[in-house]
Amino acid sequence: MAGAAARPHRALLQQYAGRPDLEVDVLTSAPSPGVFLERPADNVMVFKIGIRKKQLHFWRRREVVEWLLKAGSCYRA
Repeated sequence: MAGAAARPHRALLQQYAGRPDLEVDVLTSAPSPGVFLERPADNVMVFKIGIRKKQLHFWRRREVVEWLLKAGSCYRA
């Protein structure tokens, strides 16, 4: 994870890691195209959905829609 929210999110994941009563999935973006999976703990999965972006910290409407469509394959029912 990168960006302004990365540190607080990482701290939360560390608190949740290993808790048998929780199963945590994180859906976030990645700076390069593709789908990347990280498993920092047995009960934590981080899905990184990457798209080509013009500016790392600015989302254009087209980029948001593209990310949402690609991220849909990672949603759990």
